[in-house]
Amino acid sequence: MTNRNLAAQRGFTLIEVMVVLLLTSVALLALGAFSLTAMDSGTLARERMVAVHLAQEVIEQWQHNSNDYLPSIASNCTMTDGTSAPTYPATITCTPATGPGVQYAILASTSSAQAPLPDGAGGVAFAALAATTAHPNTPVVKLVKVSWNHKGVAKSIYLTHLTR
Repeated sequence: MTNRNLAAQRGFTLIEVMVVLLLTSVALLALGAFSLTAMDSGTLARERMVAVHLAQEVIEQWQHNSNDYLPSIASNCTMTDGTSAPTYPATITCTPATGPGVQYAILASTSSAQAPLPDGAGGVAFAALAATTAHPNTPVVKLVKVSWNHKGVAKSIYLTHLTR
């Protein structure tokens, strides 16, 4: 080959190849980070869904108990009818047998229902609702809070139910 033929050949220089490799690696790293974030969001959503399900199940079991007792919750989060009146707030920890394998803390409590009522001076103030002749039972708010840790960060959901 002559010098003239070598000069006529076109190709990529080492610098061009290095720049392309650098850009490709940056793009792949960004794609990898996005994938990890998407997977973590999916895990958190699954944990939150289990927490909401637990809270709903506690409220439903609590409501269906003829004595208004909080359900008994086993260490695997299975629930049975409560047989004794708990002291509120009541906290139970459990890990569901299926699901993400996270330990959940379930806190149940009650409080008197409050609403904006006339304060007698022409204004409105929040006050506890009381029984009336039309509604002989005093309204009560049942609160269930389910907490768990996701990668060292505390997460929780709340579910309330107005009853009586």
